[in-house]
Amino acid sequence: MGNFVPRSLNREEVNIPKETFPLVEKFIKSKNHDLKPHWIRAFYGNINSLQQTAEFLYDNESWQEAEGE
Repeated sequence: MGNFVPRSLNREEVNIPKETFPLVEKFIKSKNHDLKPHWIRAFYGNINSLQQTAEFLYDNESWQEAEGE
């Protein structure tokens, strides 16, 4: 499993909650994996602390179980 790559406008510091990595790891381990590599992407957006959005993809398909958390 790789790491998080935080990005922000105006080079502001991005604080990723400490529970995020274990939660993502839990969802990855819950999948029935075969022996081939898989692509997993998690996106979280927070605009001025007003609007939040999240998207999780598994092999470029929407990962509904992870988005529900």
